[in-house]
Amino acid sequence: MQRFKPFTQWLYTEEPVYSFHCGIPLPPDLGVVMLKRFWSGEMTNEKIDAELRAIEPGMILLRTDTNLRPFAALIATQYRMVYQDPSHRLYVRNSIADKVDL
Repeated sequence: MQRFKPFTQWLYTEEPVYSFHCGIPLPPDLGVVMLKRFWSGEMTNEKIDAELRAIEPGMILLRTDTNLRPFAALIATQYRMVYQDPSHRLYVRNSIADKVDL
């Protein structure tokens, strides 16, 4: 993540502690997405996808699991997986990955 930090304004992750540790802010509306926000209708899968498309985070860090994400098409077309371990996958925007020697 440190290699891509100079080119990254926003980080999206489901675990906000990573934003704190690497010093890259989360998109404000997506900083805390709790079930209560879904139950109340304040947040929807479509809103998450729209927000990510508008903000264009430089990096997306996701848990390695089998959950389908509403922004899977966005990741497939505009991001590249640059790291994976048993717990996490790190995606970087294609435009940023092209700037850094992988």
